Amino acid sequence: ANNKKFESFEEIQKQVHGYSAQIKNMIKDTDSKMTRKKIKAGWYMLMNVLNDEYRKFYVNYGRTKLRVLINESNLILKRWRRESFINKNLKRELNIGSKFVYYPIQLQPERTILLDSPNYTNQIEVISQIARSIPIDFKLYVKEHPSQSIHNWRDPSFYKKIQNITNVELFHHSISSTEFLKHSS
Repeated sequence: ANNKKFESFEEIQKQVHGYSAQIKNMIKDTDSKMTRKKIKAGWYMLMNVLNDEYRKFYVNYGRTKLRVLINESNLILKRWRRESFINKNLKRELNIGSKFVYYPIQLQPERTILLDSPNYTNQIEVISQIARSIPIDFKLYVKEHPSQSIHNWRDPSFYKKIQNITNVELFHHSISSTEFLKHSS
């Protein structure tokens, strides 16, 4: 366990910034490497795995090359549609002149939400409760977790529900959390 003691807020910010940079690099590397690996694994599966011997196992019952191709194509289209919605509808500029509270949406599925805090698994409800609890002259700035891309983003209906909550503004994952922390009230 890392029990490092911080002497100042600047040290904490420096640590968080370093962590953010690591996450961004990991996501960028993962996206490009994963695409190549997925293509290679998909080709192997189509050519070698979906044979009669493979289909004898219960979990593979009913799988055909065509169904696998259709399912994978649907996943790619779903991810593209979700990412397109995010890029068109989530804000990309932070209004640093306004008073706001920052809430980063948690990655899901995530153990700490699902097991450690089961009363907070519905993040839309959590956001709604926070928005109702803050002073009326404050806004709640909500930002998507950048690593959610690994899970093909969330359905656009999730983001629309957040956008419909009074006093809440939804931001694109590309804005640094450090910027939110620097300017939040």
